[in-house]
Amino acid sequence: MESKVGIEPSAPSLESSFSVEGFWDFIVERHRIWHNREILEQPAPWTKDKILQTFFFCNVFRYLDTGTIWYMSNVVHPKQTLDDALWRTITYRLVNSIPAFEAVGGVAPRHDRGLMIATMRSKGVILNSQAYITLPRPHGPRYHNRVDRLEAILNFLNLEFDGLVYSIQEAKTLEEISSCLKHLYGIGPFLSLQIYRDLIGAKQIPFTANDWVEIGPGAKLTLLELYGDEAKSVSMQRGLARYLTVVQEAALDSRGWNEFENVYLSICDIEHCLCEYGKYAKLVAGRGRRRYYRR
Repeated sequence: MESKVGIEPSAPSLESSFSVEGFWDFIVERHRIWHNREILEQPAPWTKDKILQTFFFCNVFRYLDTGTIWYMSNVVHPKQTLDDALWRTITYRLVNSIPAFEAVGGVAPRHDRGLMIATMRSKGVILNSQAYITLPRPHGPRYHNRVDRLEAILNFLNLEFDGLVYSIQEAKTLEEISSCLKHLYGIGPFLSLQIYRDLIGAKQIPFTANDWVEIGPGAKLTLLELYGDEAKSVSMQRGLARYLTVVQEAALDSRGWNEFENVYLSICDIEHCLCEYGKYAKLVAGRGRRRYYRR
């Protein structure tokens, strides 16, 4: 039977910058692209939306993104210990570049970090991520390149790592885990969110992506655009993310979501979509970072 879901035009709300209606329409249209491409196996273009055709946006579900798929296949495995999974996860997200790790044979365990760094230097591996800013420069004049920065940050991590593992094992909430991660050099709220979401996906910590969410800078800016003073504090932003999670089913289904998908978004997925929608809305307004889609 021919599917009734195919390439459809963007909703009118996507023609204007920043609206709650546009947020829901963006989620449905972005996921419809994935469905058209991967499930229906239609040829490009998978949408009539010119911005979504031209620029890169992450999938609405994190587990569908290339970086997460590679992580689950190459960084973690079911019989792995927490300390090994944690070390490799932090290393992976500090760099966030699949080609960089493929060039050196994968993400090294803690005791092989020196060999991994040496191989990066000998092969001239470039540590750049298109997704987000990585590897902040440690204080001091000698960290001139990104491999030097990675080495320094991993050495800092090594000094605190045993205590970090213990704290995560003893954590009673996801918020506690995020707090532990943010105490490490080079890891702020955004990177903490990426790391604990990876650990949830790898079943290394006993929490879900609906338990709690760290509001990253992109989601924060989008919530401020959408809700103004109602989103002026972190607690208010987190409350709004929870509200959007609760009301999503009716909002998405009214836009045809349940015609091609029967799973809904976690609060962490909502946070991520807020960030991605913010990029879209800025492009509608003629501003924002332009990361082009590559087939």
